[in-house]
Amino acid sequence: MKRVLPLLLMLALSCTPAPIRIHVIDPGHFHAALVQKYPLPGVDSLVQVHAPQGPELERYLAAIDGFNHRADQPTGWKEVLLTGDPTETLPPARGREVVVLAGNNRNKARYLHLAVSRGYHVLADKPLALTAEDLDLLEEAYRLAAGKGLVIQELMTERTVAGNQAVRAWFSRHPVPTGTPQEPAIRMRSVHHFYKNVDGQALMRPWWYYDIRCQGEGIADVTTHYIDMIFTQCFPGQTLTGDDVRVLGAAHWPTPVTREQFCRSTGETDFPAALAPWVRDGVLEVMANGYIDLCIKGVYARIEVIWENEGTDLFEAEYAGFEGSLPADPLSHEDHFRLVMEDFLGYVRGDKVQAERERINTLTKYRVIQRAVQLADGA
Repeated sequence: MKRVLPLLLMLALSCTPAPIRIHVIDPGHFHAALVQKYPLPGVDSLVQVHAPQGPELERYLAAIDGFNHRADQPTGWKEVLLTGDPTETLPPARGREVVVLAGNNRNKARYLHLAVSRGYHVLADKPLALTAEDLDLLEEAYRLAAGKGLVIQELMTERTVAGNQAVRAWFSRHPVPTGTPQEPAIRMRSVHHFYKNVDGQALMRPWWYYDIRCQGEGIADVTTHYIDMIFTQCFPGQTLTGDDVRVLGAAHWPTPVTREQFCRSTGETDFPAALAPWVRDGVLEVMANGYIDLCIKGVYARIEVIWENEGTDLFEAEYAGFEGSLPADPLSHEDHFRLVMEDFLGYVRGDKVQAERERINTLTKYRVIQRAVQLADGA
């Protein structure tokens, strides 16, 4: 027995999977920190961060430090900084490693493709594609991921909200009314704010958040959640292609942002030169508002996005034919990031298999959004 016990111990240790390792690329958005807000069992506490020095990195590190030192459920993250170009600092993956992307969307598709080509699973904040070139990279990344057995998951926190799950449950048992172009069966309207409180603190935006080439305009950014909601609530388990979704119309208009409002939100002292094309008479015009009219398998929907300067975010949704109750969500918006992260890690561990429709529906969604932006531009 003295010889058997050490052997059994060695066998048990050899069967214990190595912890999952996280790499964070360009954490310019506060969502990058929120996926690390709570301890994650089976995940290495050592996190490699690939990003240039600057205020965005400092804000991310400050958030992680706050999670590590809070009294309730403190985390124990150890952040290793690798400054420079991620194409040079991100090594080939060894074992189960993941990349988290939540930053400047101008680079999102390129970094996603880079991560998959080097063997990483990817959890990426929206939007994943702003241009036709981005969409080509995203499609290629999905192809590479399938060949390597890797997972690409979009950070769709709205799927775990209690009210949205109630709507999905209702329409899994009842037909979805079609409505008409004049009276859509589904109406969604969100109001977001550039300056607001998140997790009890004033949210500081990077200056490029106001650059639609980097963040995306309103109907190319926030609508990613709402189109996804319609897909998953009203057509659960279904694969939706371009033949199933038509863009009937779209429009956009700017939110005026004064120099004072911009500086308060970003910590900058003036509008950067990169934003000069959109500054008129000392006011920055951000193309943050708009609507998209859709027809999805005969169901008509309108999605409207509004951005104001300061206040509390608001989301409203109307579904013709829905008679269920919308329960109050017991979790904060920030807490839903843990649920998405845990779901993603389940795929990485191999506990479950991601449905092929996730790839198809995501690509369909971004083709729809790009068409809507073209229509809003008059193309």
